[in-house]
Amino acid sequence: MSIFVIFIILAVFAIKQTFRSTDTENMIVSLESQEQIQEYAKIFVQPFYNQETKTFSIKIQLESYQLSDYMNTDLKENSVLENESDIVLQPQSWQLLKKTEYQKEGILTFSTFEYYPKKIVFTIFEDPNIIFEWTLP
Repeated sequence: MSIFVIFIILAVFAIKQTFRSTDTENMIVSLESQEQIQEYAKIFVQPFYNQETKTFSIKIQLESYQLSDYMNTDLKENSVLENESDIVLQPQSWQLLKKTEYQKEGILTFSTFEYYPKKIVFTIFEDPNIIFEWTLP
């Protein structure tokens, strides 16, 4: 009998853990990735929206073999996220994931808009500015 009770407890715990991880996975909405090539640099971006915290994060990969100035750009200070109502958010944090002489990868996290936007525009201030746009589902 006690083995049966232990089995039931373990089964309930396993099911609870499965639903918890599934709920977390469903809370993150990933938008389509985009890529641009500017001045010998390739910029790859992909936004994510966390439905629980209502924050946007943007994964960024920069690659340049001839113009390494891009690798030194402070993305937290030189980028913004804007919605269709021209409300502008500054990044709250920058998490560097990987950096070499010719590549940089990290995640910018922004605070929340008052409401879920219909459109977002991500701008990196460079010469020229690098602009990415998404229409949200």
